[in-house]
Amino acid sequence: MNDLIPTARVVGKIRYHNEDLYGKEVDPIEVRRRIGMVFQKPNPFPKSIYDNIAYGPRVGGFRGNLDDLVEETLTHAALWDEVKDKLKTSALALSGGQQQRLCIARTIAVKMCAAARCSEPDPDLAKKAVARFSRAGLRTLVCHDGAEALLLLGDRKPHAVMLSTPLPVVDAARVTELIAKLHPVPVIAGPEDTVEATAALTAGAVALVARPYRIREIIPLLRGTRPADGSEYFLVVGDIELDTAGFHVYVRGRPEQLTVRELLLLRYLTERPNKVISRPELTQALWGTSGLHSNTLTVHIRRLRTKVCDEAGSRCTIDAIRGIGYRLESDPAAAKRHPDRSSLAPGGQ
Repeated sequence: MNDLIPTARVVGKIRYHNEDLYGKEVDPIEVRRRIGMVFQKPNPFPKSIYDNIAYGPRVGGFRGNLDDLVEETLTHAALWDEVKDKLKTSALALSGGQQQRLCIARTIAVKMCAAARCSEPDPDLAKKAVARFSRAGLRTLVCHDGAEALLLLGDRKPHAVMLSTPLPVVDAARVTELIAKLHPVPVIAGPEDTVEATAALTAGAVALVARPYRIREIIPLLRGTRPADGSEYFLVVGDIELDTAGFHVYVRGRPEQLTVRELLLLRYLTERPNKVISRPELTQALWGTSGLHSNTLTVHIRRLRTKVCDEAGSRCTIDAIRGIGYRLESDPAAAKRHPDRSSLAPGGQ
């Protein structure tokens, strides 16, 4: 705050997570991203209530649902019920107490939109990984065991999770299972402990990435398939529609619940409709290895076929081509028959 005041000077240290905030190696921009200040006199931005909350996440590259983030942070600050019907009005019109709570919510919003969570028991490797991710424009939170990762999962809602193996307290496979239930996001596992890593893959982890973490391998997995311009990215094959950015799938116009692994498998197939894809190509694309146990892919294909074709009634088929691989066969007429997806969007009737 005092950087632009020539006569200002700082004596002593301010430590945050054992880091001196005034240290020469500390990036002040990163400090401002991680720490928010609430003054005695509230200072809301001269914007709408909604934009006061959304501004920080937007600047930080948040890729989730802003409406949900705004509601959740305002609820945490005990303000949602008072302003939910006037989010587009000026924040300056709020009372003093409401403005103060809005500023608190604004701080919470930035803390809740971390890009990735890394569960790594080795402090040195964790520190190096965070530095690499930061240079790549990804904010990362570090946990040192599975229990800590699960405790913070609901609070921070990361876009992706990296799990080292073996993972102390709660193993990687169990953490992956719970993530799929509580907050479905891509999970990346380290292959150091082969048994635990394989179990994590079976539970739904999307890939194995060896330590030391290679940013070039990890960034595409963390950032998913959202276009660079920030627009939504939908894939439509017959009566199947996949929102690759929001991790939603619609079959015949109705939302269906799939695991993260099933979503990634469906995405790969819908990007290549009516084309035979070999087993090695699928396992390499989804698990990062072509030497995966042969039954693993078969099980995931069977589960996906059951949910999308048998239970949801899609007219598309997922065909097994003996000795080669799989093909998503589309029904060209189906796309004309299912309802408009926009009528099923959040807030629709």
